[in-house]
Amino acid sequence: MNTVKELTNELNYLGTLSNAVTVSGPDHEAQAWMDGDASHLGEFEPYDWGGADPYTLGEPVRWG
Repeated sequence: MNTVKELTNELNYLGTLSNAVTVSGPDHEAQAWMDGDASHLGEFEPYDWGGADPYTLGEPVRWG
């Protein structure tokens, strides 16, 4: 609550703040993932990393 007060220089209640925020729907790629059928994934073998440790490959992805 202090952050809201610092940004707006007034005390806002969560309900008032949430009414001011508009969230758009999923983009095209996200909608394609949500519409996809993952019900048959159990029929496939796990991915073979070929002896490499997947946790040591690359850098973590950060979304900002």
